[in-house]
Amino acid sequence: MLSLQNRIALILVASMLAVLAIAVAVSFVVVTRSDLNVSVGPAAEFLVGLGNTDALPVSPPSGLTLDVPTQRLQQEIAWRGGHVDGARIIEDPTTKRRVAAYQLPNGRWATIDVPDIPPPPGAAWLVLVTWLTVTVIGVGSVALIMARRVTEPYSIIERAVASVDPSGELPHLKVEGSAEARQVKASLNSLSGRLKSALQARMRLVAAAGHDLRTPMTRMRLRAELLPDADQADWLSDIDELEKIAESAIGLVREESGTADHTSVDMAVLVRETVQELNAADLSVDLGTLEDAWVHAGPLSLRRALRNLITNAATYGGGATVSLQQQGETVFVRIEDNGPGIPEHMLTQVFEPFFRADFSRSNTKGAGLGLTIANEIVERLGGSLTIENRPTGGLLQIVALPSAW
Repeated sequence: MLSLQNRIALILVASMLAVLAIAVAVSFVVVTRSDLNVSVGPAAEFLVGLGNTDALPVSPPSGLTLDVPTQRLQQEIAWRGGHVDGARIIEDPTTKRRVAAYQLPNGRWATIDVPDIPPPPGAAWLVLVTWLTVTVIGVGSVALIMARRVTEPYSIIERAVASVDPSGELPHLKVEGSAEARQVKASLNSLSGRLKSALQARMRLVAAAGHDLRTPMTRMRLRAELLPDADQADWLSDIDELEKIAESAIGLVREESGTADHTSVDMAVLVRETVQELNAADLSVDLGTLEDAWVHAGPLSLRRALRNLITNAATYGGGATVSLQQQGETVFVRIEDNGPGIPEHMLTQVFEPFFRADFSRSNTKGAGLGLTIANEIVERLGGSLTIENRPTGGLLQIVALPSAW
């Protein structure tokens, strides 16, 4: 099979040769075309003006009568008041000489040459313009049509990628169209199936591992409770952290494969209740301005995302302030803290699983999946999560969601 580069080159060359051949043919017709009608009018005027004379022949010249020029001659004679009986254009088969023959009232026949009039001198420019116009239109049209067909597979891939759903799955494509289009669609369908199988296998593996960890952790907890009080607290703390890691891993898998039903959510109520819940857990969280705003989302998943973000800000930022506002068709939840922030070179890594800004802090609890899960939930809702350092210090987390209004 020819490469795409060679195919496009062959198409362009073939299209240009074809159009050039057409342009040359049209130009040849324009250059060689002569207009017999230009000389018919003066000939008719001359013949009608002749008087009777006996010096003319009594019969018309021999030759072939040309029907269309004859009709034109008769029209010109009738317009000038002459009689059209016998008026005709005759061509000598041997010499190709053309004459206008006209029978006078006394029965005699008058004749006059009717030559072809060549194109005027300005016709050369007309030929050039015609040639260039036909060439440009022809080459452009053919190249556009053929290039569009050749690049059709790229358009199919572009549309397929643009229609990827939040779960990362490619849509199933109906295999139809040209041979190239069918091949690309079949390949994309195969890729979609393999990606879906791999994703499901990963989810099952993580969920099974998290589930299986619960049994040994339960045994470890029972044994830790039999230890002396001095050692028991440390063991139970480590076991709690292992359970949180397992639960977070399972939660992340659920969010990646989640298909929860969405409904209209009152964001002001959701933010207020989430802050109250965290205050009850002894976290320092303040409410800022709360504007009326609604979004289309799964309430439980969205609450979980906000809880993770606000908890991080309150835990590592020395307290958090949460505000809600709507600008146009977008709802913004702003979470600000007064902590040390995150080094600029690490901001691009904050949504990676198990990310920690400070690996030296051994007392940091949690699995490091809170931001990953929150980002997954927000993106599934068609929104975005951005994290940046505040100019005055601390971290700013912004959740942007499409408004339901």
